[in-house]
Amino acid sequence: MADGKRSPVAVKVPNATTLAAMKELNEGKGKRFASAEKLFKEIGACGVGPRGS
Repeated sequence: MADGKRSPVAVKVPNATTLAAMKELNEGKGKRFASAEKLFKEIGACGVGPRGS
């Protein structure tokens, strides 16, 4: 502890949207991708990443 009362890093509580997404994934729902590249293509983020693919 930094000063005996506080953590040296900020601790954030997830908001309702994040909690709902976490619950969905814990229930086995959601999509899986074989690679980050396939995920990026699915969400339209081509050009993102170290190789710019």
